[in-house]
Amino acid sequence: MMKPYGKYLVAFSIIFLALFSTVQAQDTVEKKFKGILADMSAAVSSSKNEDVKKIFAAAMQRISSDELGFFIDEKAERSIFQGIGFTPPKGRGKPCYVVLSPYMLEIYSKRPSIVMTALFHEFVHAYDYFRDPPAFLNYSKDPLERFMYEFDATYFEAVFIESVPARLNYDLSKFERYLMDCFRKKELHVFSRYLLGTDYYTAFELYRIRNSRKTAEEKLMEVQSLGKAVLEKNTVRPEDGREKIFEKCMAMLTFRNYAPRTVTEITDSALEKAAGPGLFLAGKYQALNGILASIDRTTYPYLKLCDDVLSGKREEYGRID
Repeated sequence: MMKPYGKYLVAFSIIFLALFSTVQAQDTVEKKFKGILADMSAAVSSSKNEDVKKIFAAAMQRISSDELGFFIDEKAERSIFQGIGFTPPKGRGKPCYVVLSPYMLEIYSKRPSIVMTALFHEFVHAYDYFRDPPAFLNYSKDPLERFMYEFDATYFEAVFIESVPARLNYDLSKFERYLMDCFRKKELHVFSRYLLGTDYYTAFELYRIRNSRKTAEEKLMEVQSLGKAVLEKNTVRPEDGREKIFEKCMAMLTFRNYAPRTVTEITDSALEKAAGPGLFLAGKYQALNGILASIDRTTYPYLKLCDDVLSGKREEYGRID
């Protein structure tokens, strides 16, 4: 097991990229950030979860070796959702960066736990990158793979919340309480639907089919069967309320968003733009085209409802009181 770092990490030199008006301004931000990492280190050292300790220790090692730095982006959104992210290196020998909005530093004194939680989420991405750089870099070109990485980071983020700030009685944000509640109830699929905008079960089935050892034709038949099942199970009925409609549409839209790319990779066939967005021209794909077209017709009247629910949930849980 990697040894967890203690408060001595404040002596680390940290790679910062930012445009500061003065050297004093940079020193102030760097000092504040070192303080956040020191607080986080002390909190993590008390955790009893070995995965949390391992991920955090790996991040601290990469920081101390200048392989992981931090970029303060003045233009980044002032939000806990879009105010922080992980960026792989831009070239050989270059460091990775955790990109932060100044907002994340501003709210630390009021809500330290959400800043630690957000940082840990990005440290999971850093851990995944350094464990297998080629696989991680491929995720940026593959929406389904990107979702699986994001869901994985969300899972460990929930583990972090439960084993560190919640156990130490930090004042948790509404977002942290919601994620931890979903985790404890084994309902991360619900969190995924509302805050990642993806139906986990549909996405996971496509991922399983794509990575199975079956033939391309067998995989194509499985994708079509999944699409039919998603359509039949999620027929929108007059008595359905807003939340039920949203749940059904998210299952269908997840299949619609990921199935064309999945089939392309399975069969190595290029999508034909002439056949319409995300549709295939070859005759053997007509059954799949029919499923995709049915999903388009079924979900179209409810797209605004879905957007409203998603934006509403992000606003509700992204608010820092």
